[in-house]
Amino acid sequence: MILATLGGGGHASEILTLKRQDVGPEEEFLRKLIKNMELGDVYPDYDIDDIGVARYDLDGDGQYELIVGFDRAMFCEPGRYPCPIHIYRRDKNSWSWVGGMSTHRSPSFATFEILVEPHAHEGWRVLSDGEYWHCWTRGSDQKKWYVPTEDPTRKDRETGMAGYFWAVKRGEPCPDD
Repeated sequence: MILATLGGGGHASEILTLKRQDVGPEEEFLRKLIKNMELGDVYPDYDIDDIGVARYDLDGDGQYELIVGFDRAMFCEPGRYPCPIHIYRRDKNSWSWVGGMSTHRSPSFATFEILVEPHAHEGWRVLSDGEYWHCWTRGSDQKKWYVPTEDPTRKDRETGMAGYFWAVKRGEPCPDD
């Protein structure tokens, strides 16, 4: 579900709802992701119903990115600790992690809601949790200390990779890295 809300500069932001169990054609990938993250070691019953999923073309290439939010106390606690949101991009026949952000879980039936801002940075739409903008920033070797150092599939994240999301207070300019 996408709703509009007032964004910066008089333009509307879109509310993107990550719905529980909305696995669609990516079910096999999502089940493999849950298995590879070894979530069953902590929660033996962790499954598709513990994630929220949305699809949105964040980089304007005509293909949607997969946006996945993870729930349970290991990750977040409603009202106290934000939950991780991971973003995956389809490359040929597989999905690869491109970055992420955190947001608080919605108390409604939906797992998570994030804002897709009307403007873009470095070709990617700016995301928001309501307090921070998450701007796509090109990796330029200037931020060698960027965390996390590895993605959820445990591939090493190397300095200078395609880019990452950088958080700034909502309304502040996105960094050029």
